[in-house]
Amino acid sequence: MLVTKAAPYHSPFPDDSIFFGHGKLGYWVLCGFIPSAWFTLPPLIDRIGGMVSLNWIYVSTWTLCVTLLSVRLMLVRGDRLPLLFSLVLLLFVAYAGISIIWADSPIDSLRYYPKLLLMGALFVTCALESRLDSERGLQLIRRGISVFLVISVLAELLLHSILWEGQVHFQGLTGRYMTKFYALFAGMFSLAAWFVHRKTIDLMNAVGAIAISLWILQRGTIASFVIGMMIMVCALGVSGSGKRIAMPIVLFAIIFVVSMGWLFFTEFGAKYMFYSQDGTDDFIQTLFGGDLAAASSMIHLKGRDGLWQLALEALPISVFGAGLATSAIVVGELESVGDGRIELHNDWLQYLLDLGLLGVGMYLLVWVGTIAMAWRYCKSTDGTLRMLALATLGFGSALAINSSVDHVLTYHTASAPLGIVAGLLIRRRIELIRACRSTPTVSHWHHA
Repeated sequence: MLVTKAAPYHSPFPDDSIFFGHGKLGYWVLCGFIPSAWFTLPPLIDRIGGMVSLNWIYVSTWTLCVTLLSVRLMLVRGDRLPLLFSLVLLLFVAYAGISIIWADSPIDSLRYYPKLLLMGALFVTCALESRLDSERGLQLIRRGISVFLVISVLAELLLHSILWEGQVHFQGLTGRYMTKFYALFAGMFSLAAWFVHRKTIDLMNAVGAIAISLWILQRGTIASFVIGMMIMVCALGVSGSGKRIAMPIVLFAIIFVVSMGWLFFTEFGAKYMFYSQDGTDDFIQTLFGGDLAAASSMIHLKGRDGLWQLALEALPISVFGAGLATSAIVVGELESVGDGRIELHNDWLQYLLDLGLLGVGMYLLVWVGTIAMAWRYCKSTDGTLRMLALATLGFGSALAINSSVDHVLTYHTASAPLGIVAGLLIRRRIELIRACRSTPTVSHWHHA
């Protein structure tokens, strides 16, 4: 229901002085990182040895800088949802750090933790830094997406034989795995922006990101992209967007058909989807024959199911877990891999074993909070807030789904954009509450 009558004003701050800034330093740190969140060095020039790599130093340096800025947490009175989400996210990040104490190898755990800490710190600073308004944040993200797309395509066309010799999939500048998560974010963000603002640049960025995602041919990322977009379109429909829902539905149908056709009905995609003795025709016949289990067994999981079974046999499920990254180390030793670590390609299982029932419960609440908060704000009559809510909803849903077959938050190209867009969403919420002081006759909120 659209509210036209003035709602009682609740200050978002116990004291306005708590709404803080760090001067030019904090502003320029954020302005430097937000458009470059996609960047990492190619593996060819990344390695130093052991845990330490140039990319680990790069991400850890950004993490330290941003964390030093996020030294306070703002409490929003009159709106508990952002506060609850903030607490859940930061408690999850804090608990993951505490679990390093009892991990098998605390030093190895530090290979993973900076990405989680960076996500939490970016969330806090994007929500609180007074010099960075939400519109400026959106401009920086758009700029970063455009640069990412251009550089990735140029690197693929000009440097593939040098950086990625023998690789048949799209690698771009930063590699297939780093690229796929930022391409997922770029696609979701650009689609959300186009759904609300209908700018040509957003549609072009969305098409470019989707094309890269298909070219990379990561099945989990493509599937989560399609599902995340479907959830965004559903949110648009529920929010009562009227005639503006028609084009998103048409675009979703096109992307769905192209994605499924690419995965199932091209020789390149089908070869990657199924075991060598099976194919699309066998899969379809078995599926429509009613044997869902047999159809599922035809999909090539690239050894993931074996890793999951091995991890469950090697580590017990407990309340507090074995410590961050312990499962990767234990399974790596059992599999005798070169560097002694192998991720389970399933964040839900990895956090269940590493952080226990307590940690995986927090992890679940992070995704539930992300989706619930974004879904609520999709109903806003403010275009910027609605756009940020759609982007957070689509990207958060896609990551939550993708994390069942991949390790998403251990890549900063996934965790950092999530922290940024969720922080800017709350930032916009704060800006509109503050604006009620000068324009108290119109509410920007759709109250459930």
